[in-house]
Amino acid sequence: MKPAVTVCCYNASGELFWRSVAYVSLVELFVEAFRANTQTWLAGVRITQIVALLALVVALYVLSFYAQQRAGKDSTSPQQLLGEENDSNSVSQEGH
Repeated sequence: MKPAVTVCCYNASGELFWRSVAYVSLVELFVEAFRANTQTWLAGVRITQIVALLALVVALYVLSFYAQQRAGKDSTSPQQLLGEENDSNSVSQEGH
């Protein structure tokens, strides 16, 4: 397996993407609070705010794995949560 390429202070294997999703979601939550012409859903909360909040929660959840890996803790990677197997597991299973 190739080591991840580090660009500046981000891991090139997806951390920059998830940081961008989190930042855009935060901006969208803030901007939608002041927008006057969008459709509200319940108690003055706009549909786009709900979608932005959900995207922010998912992005922060995935980014927590990158933070744990950077801190040196042994944790489950986002790829393992999605069910992708490690190359070393498939090689060891083929040998038996």
